[in-house]
Amino acid sequence: MALACDYRMATTRSVFQAPEVKEGFLPEMAVFRLAKYIGIGAARHWLLTSAQCSAMEATHSGIVDNQCEATAFAEAIRVSQLALLPVHPEVLRNTRRLLDESFATPFEDAIGHFLAVQNLCLAKLAN
Repeated sequence: MALACDYRMATTRSVFQAPEVKEGFLPEMAVFRLAKYIGIGAARHWLLTSAQCSAMEATHSGIVDNQCEATAFAEAIRVSQLALLPVHPEVLRNTRRLLDESFATPFEDAIGHFLAVQNLCLAKLAN
């Protein structure tokens, strides 16, 4: 679930695990997202063994962007939100789209997609 989010925070007590394979079913889109975040070798190990991952390991591998003590969680979220402002909805939506396409789109096509989206976003900002 965390891998579908734009920004991921955890407390130092957080533990991450994907037990689905050992339970007899596929781990949904984690198969695709996890390999992109941490590499196929680490994703294979984590998904096939259902290994637990601490918040520190998750932060170092890129599964989590930031970690803090549980008592400081609300303040850490507030600071993270401020760092993400201002939000331009059209630019944000298209940046997400381009990021999602980035691993599957050939570079030549990606340039065209980027230019088209950039033109669209600039036109929205001008209005």
